[in-house]
Amino acid sequence: HISVDNQLFSDQVFDFIDDTLSSIPSNSNVVLCLYYRDKEIPILRNYILSKNLNWVHGANPYDINSLHRIHRLFSSSKTVYSQEIGSVQAYAGLCGAKVGLSRNYFLENKPSYKLIKRAEWTFLENLDYISKYYDHLLCNNIMEAKECKEWAKKETGAYILLSENEIRKI
Repeated sequence: HISVDNQLFSDQVFDFIDDTLSSIPSNSNVVLCLYYRDKEIPILRNYILSKNLNWVHGANPYDINSLHRIHRLFSSSKTVYSQEIGSVQAYAGLCGAKVGLSRNYFLENKPSYKLIKRAEWTFLENLDYISKYYDHLLCNNIMEAKECKEWAKKETGAYILLSENEIRKI
């Protein structure tokens, strides 16, 4: 799972991809999952094409089939590895994939986050915070990713079950 920031594109993205590819067996089937707008960044698109890498669109808030597509993708994935924390870890974990968050390429202080009006989420861009509360996700490389289905169930509230009447009252 690749996250790029249109506001501040850097070689860190290429280093993350290259390091990840170098730490897995060469016969592995690797698919980059890109945020729906990131495929439009010419330098990223050219890099992916030059390396002959497979890629798919990630979640897209404007695509009615996005959730189904991501479910199929994560359900058929052995490992999902990213350089930023988000719903990707919980959803991939729910689908049974091993999950990892890069410690070495963790994306901090993403400028485009500052453009979105929402509750303050900068703590999720802080590696010290992530180390304290989500240390089980942090890896030095993709091979350290772990199964975390139980954690994902707790994170997403899968154990909170309501009756039909309780739902109606909400």
